[in-house]
Amino acid sequence: MAAQTSKVVLSLNAKEVDSLKDGVSFKKNPEDGRCYIIYKSSGGFKACKNQCKHQGGLFIKDIEDLDGRTVKCTKHNWKLNVSSMKYVNPPDSFLQDELEVEMLDDGGMQLVELSPIDPWLAEPREPLELQEGEVKITYLTHACMELQLGQKHFLFDPWLKGPAFARGWWLLHEPPADCLDRLCAADLIYISHLHSDHLSYPTLKVLSERRPDIPIYVGDTSRPVFWNLEESKVKLTNIRVTPFGVWQNIDDNLRFMILMDGVHPEMDTCIIVDYKGHIILNTVDCTRPNGGRLPEKVDLMMSDFAGGASGFPMTFHGGKYSDSWKAEFIKNERKKLLNYKATLVKSLQPRIYCPFAGYFVEAHPSDNRCSSISPISKIMNSIDKPSHGTSRIQTSKTEQRTSMHSSISFHQTPRRGLPNLALCWTSASHSKTPQAVGPLLILQPMPKSTRTAGSLTCMWMSSTAPSAVRYLSMRVGSSFITTGQAFKTTTWWCG
Repeated sequence: MAAQTSKVVLSLNAKEVDSLKDGVSFKKNPEDGRCYIIYKSSGGFKACKNQCKHQGGLFIKDIEDLDGRTVKCTKHNWKLNVSSMKYVNPPDSFLQDELEVEMLDDGGMQLVELSPIDPWLAEPREPLELQEGEVKITYLTHACMELQLGQKHFLFDPWLKGPAFARGWWLLHEPPADCLDRLCAADLIYISHLHSDHLSYPTLKVLSERRPDIPIYVGDTSRPVFWNLEESKVKLTNIRVTPFGVWQNIDDNLRFMILMDGVHPEMDTCIIVDYKGHIILNTVDCTRPNGGRLPEKVDLMMSDFAGGASGFPMTFHGGKYSDSWKAEFIKNERKKLLNYKATLVKSLQPRIYCPFAGYFVEAHPSDNRCSSISPISKIMNSIDKPSHGTSRIQTSKTEQRTSMHSSISFHQTPRRGLPNLALCWTSASHSKTPQAVGPLLILQPMPKSTRTAGSLTCMWMSSTAPSAVRYLSMRVGSSFITTGQAFKTTTWWCG
């Protein structure tokens, strides 16, 4: 099985990009004569090959289309809505393969094609029946998840100790007391990229002292994940740089595949894990994982929801960069991010969606001014600033301070013979069995008039009826408060 590759199929300079009009444009590569379609809107650009998926005919502008979104095939008059990449005539027939649009620093544009675009379809496996407790997924903190897959233990992005980003970020949730023992007992580890909230040298130093030979898998990015390993003085002896889009077989039941990000292929990666035919998708921090093409109806999908590691605009001063401008910019960017996550979940229809990789607190004193402007930081009004490397949940006097983690288990569904997923926030003071729930997506702070300090609004989408949306109110450091009939039979706990 050949590795997945990316190829630039068309390049436009800044002047050519500026000349693109709203709606549909046709552009030809002068080197090979191949033609491409670019769609421009207020939301950005989309692009695809000028080739019909039916029988390979060329598209032309559809004179019947008044909105400038549709093209028509010259062979059989099939019509494609380029804004959605869906064929509208005949309807529900194909979905056009989309090219990745990469905007350059000089204002230019590149269209990038991934090949193959869906490598996970190679060597498909039929799902096998699972025993209760055979698969267990535990949230440790931030982006660190522990997967128990039969007899194997697989860890993602272990940041379990110390700060990240020059002491700017600290863990919001204190990990379980035995987290470093779990790390050192793992069979394999995946690290998605080189940002220090995923590649944590203080954590890996503990690993190097106790088990330096644990296999650590990273993607074959042009900017190596461990580019600073020698300077770190951390001694790890089994780092495995893995080609993109190739199944890595661990044993007869477990395999995984690393994919590149479409926007930052030089750095970001995501991962697909297959255990006995049951699929777990973790997109981590990817802006557009695998160019937007991902497997549908997976058993579990995980992704970030914070979109945080950037100095813009908080570190910019002067001119238009007033506090009010920054606050409005951040608000709009978060709205875009959360709308994208909601759209992605609805389109992929995973059986459960788990938001993670956003649970940090900006605790360094130099971040106080930034935190006062950023809406996401205002959510954490009730979080203590860490003094010894971890943060703590601020609770009332009657509540205990406990580490917070979640456990997601596969349970057998007799009707289909497939696992049913249950999500439960637990702590040492809880031992009840969770009820099954649908996908969960954290959205944004509730209006001040309807919330207490430290509460969040969440959205719940049923895997059987993705259009059915219910809302959930969560207070950091206390029990979940449920609203809406969809939650009457669901039990939620928070440490």
